[in-house]
Amino acid sequence: MNVLAACRCSIVAVSDRRAASRLEVIGQARAYLATVEPALTLRDLSEGGACLETPAYIEAGATTFLRFVTTAGDEFVLPATTVYCRKPTPLEGSGEAYIAGFAFVNAAPGIIDSLLTAITELPPVI
Repeated sequence: MNVLAACRCSIVAVSDRRAASRLEVIGQARAYLATVEPALTLRDLSEGGACLETPAYIEAGATTFLRFVTTAGDEFVLPATTVYCRKPTPLEGSGEAYIAGFAFVNAAPGIIDSLLTAITELPPVI
């Protein structure tokens, strides 16, 4: 059983056309591109990747490391590739941010499950 299925009672899982269920992150973690500050808004997370808001456009196919830091102080670093980067639709919000989707690549065994578990054990931060 995957982590999202095991924790479904304590999270908001977003289910649609995607192969992997999405965990809507409500302030329980921050995301960073490699070691670059400031933190980016983490919209959602799955076993396959993450969706972030970023102030700058990121070219599809670009590889980077995503660093996630939970409100409890746990830190996880995962290699990722940019799948898309676009401006938000009117329903998704406004402003200067872009929405970027990342796919995790060659992550160490168990690290994604550990990240998802760490986030699901934390209360939402509003």
